[in-house]
Amino acid sequence: MAHPGLVWSNLHLQLGNLLLLCITETDLHAVIKKGSLLKDIHKRYILYQLLKATKFIHSGNVIHRDQKPSNILLDADCFVKLCDFGLARSLCQMEEEQSSPALTEYVATRWYRAPEILLSSRR
Repeated sequence: MAHPGLVWSNLHLQLGNLLLLCITETDLHAVIKKGSLLKDIHKRYILYQLLKATKFIHSGNVIHRDQKPSNILLDADCFVKLCDFGLARSLCQMEEEQSSPALTEYVATRWYRAPEILLSSRR
C-alpha cells in the first residue's frame, strides 16, 4: 500500500526485522500537549489528511487498530503521516481465520479505542 499519508512498508511484512525511520518534526500528541499551537484551519487540514489516509487503508481492507495522537506524525507544514501499523490487521485475512474473532477486545490504547472494540463487535 502506497499513500503519501502513511508510513508503511511492504518489506516489513516480508522481512519482519525491518526498521523504518520517518523523520518528522513532531506528533499530534506533542502538539495537543503544548496547547493552542494550531489554528482551526490547521486542525481541519490535519483531520482531512487523517481521514484520507484512513479511507485509503480501509479501501484495502486493512484496519489500523491503534490510531491515537502519538501515531499521527506531523511536519512543519502540518503534513500528516499515519504510523505504527504493528496492530494493523487485514480483514480478508481475519475472515479466512475463522477460529479467532475478527476484533479482539484488548488492542488499542484504552482512551482511543473504537466503539466497535469497546462493544466487542465481531465485524
